[in-house]
Amino acid sequence: MSNLAVTQSLKFRYGVAGPATPASEPPETARDSPGCLQQIIICVAQAVYPTVPESTADATVLVVDDEVEVADVYALRLRNRYETETAYGGGEALDRLDDGGVDVVLLDRRMPDIGGDEVLEEIRERDISTRVIMITAVDPDFDIIDMPFDDYLCKPVEKDDLVAAIDQQLAARRYDDRLAEYLEVTSKLALLKGEKTAQTLQDNDDVDSLERRADELQSEMDDALSDFEDIDTAFRDITRGPS
Repeated sequence: MSNLAVTQSLKFRYGVAGPATPASEPPETARDSPGCLQQIIICVAQAVYPTVPESTADATVLVVDDEVEVADVYALRLRNRYETETAYGGGEALDRLDDGGVDVVLLDRRMPDIGGDEVLEEIRERDISTRVIMITAVDPDFDIIDMPFDDYLCKPVEKDDLVAAIDQQLAARRYDDRLAEYLEVTSKLALLKGEKTAQTLQDNDDVDSLERRADELQSEMDDALSDFEDIDTAFRDITRGPS
């Protein structure tokens, strides 16, 4: 799909214009350059999601873990790349999230006051606009299928995987909602395939539904985004299961 087609589609869907073609470039070259497509996406993102950060340096990441040392270590790893904050429990995290301005939450599942699963549900029920990555020592089971997280990483998490996962979620906010759903579905399938036998997965109807939905979304995104293959490959390269 050419950048011109993307531009026309975005104008039709969102009622916003893409960047003007530079006079010094031939129209075809300008329209189909990667830089032009990036400007188009940012233009639409700012019109539809005005709080989306323009770069990772502008993004705020909230690290939520009841183990103070663990939360502080993750925040220390990330502070040179993002604005980082910490919350040492579920209640503290929800109070901070109510204030807004958090782009990505790194959320532990096992916490004594309010568990990560409950915090996740509250985030969705309150319609808080943030991406949620579970960072946990809890090995994934079939219960993750119904959990509304955006990604799930098992501790210990290498810095490269952590940064890649955060950057993927920040990028997803600039695209169609279908990309965010595809990344969520794909992460769940990757986790379950790493934990369960092929026969166990084959016998589970919910897994079958996930597989079919992933195929549908992949087909749609192949047609909608010219760089979808690169996004998909980078997402699949992240290590999610326990090491």
